[in-house]
Amino acid sequence: MDVHTDVAKQIDGISKDPLASALNAAGYKYSSATPRGWTFVGDSDEPLDQSIFDFVKSKSSAKKSHSQAVPKIVTKDSHTIHG
Repeated sequence: MDVHTDVAKQIDGISKDPLASALNAAGYKYSSATPRGWTFVGDSDEPLDQSIFDFVKSKSSAKKSHSQAVPKIVTKDSHTIHG
């Protein structure tokens, strides 16, 4: 097992490939040379206070954002229903 798989197993809701993509998007680069591991190479400050999920690209949410209908608001008997 590689380091990506080990780390991804410790984070609920992410697998190996999305984790590697998110780390790349956050400005990190993986080196398989000694010492192996992730190094921050980004142009801005290292995003230490951000969630890794801020950098995960979701294929399903990208599709939904273009095709998802705007919710309708219906008022009935002074209650607002979002549908």
